[in-house]
Amino acid sequence: MLTPIGKYLRKLRIDLEESMDDMARRLGVSKAYLSLIENGGREIHQDFVWKIMREYNIGGEEAGSFLSAFYNTPVKTVTLDTEQVAHLKGAVSLASQFVMALHKMSQEQLDSFSTLFNRFIIENGIQGVIGDLS
Repeated sequence: MLTPIGKYLRKLRIDLEESMDDMARRLGVSKAYLSLIENGGREIHQDFVWKIMREYNIGGEEAGSFLSAFYNTPVKTVTLDTEQVAHLKGAVSLASQFVMALHKMSQEQLDSFSTLFNRFIIENGIQGVIGDLS
C-alpha cells in the first residue's frame, strides 16, 4: 500500500529523474529498504526524514508538504521507553503484556480501559502524556 510518504518519495525520484538505485545510494540505504518505505512495508523514522530533507535541500513550503506526508503516514509501531519504570518490579513486563493483549480487546474493553486510564492521569496530575487517550 502506497503511503503518503511513499508517494512523496516516488514523486521526488521521478521529478528528479532518479532511479530507485540512485536515490538509495544517495541516501545510504539499500534499494530494498527504499522500496519498502515507498510501498508502506517499512516505517520511516524521523532521523531518516531529516536526512532526506538535507540531501535533497527540501525547505520552505516544500518542507511543509514533505513533513505533512510524513505525519500523515500511519504508524505501525509504538516504542515504549521503560527506562523511567525499570526500577519498579514487574513494570516492564506489564507494559509488554499490555501491548501483546491490546489487539485482543473489544472496542467496549478499549473504551472502558481508556476511561479508567484517563481518570488515573487526571487524578494524579500526570503531565506529558502524548496522544489522545480518549
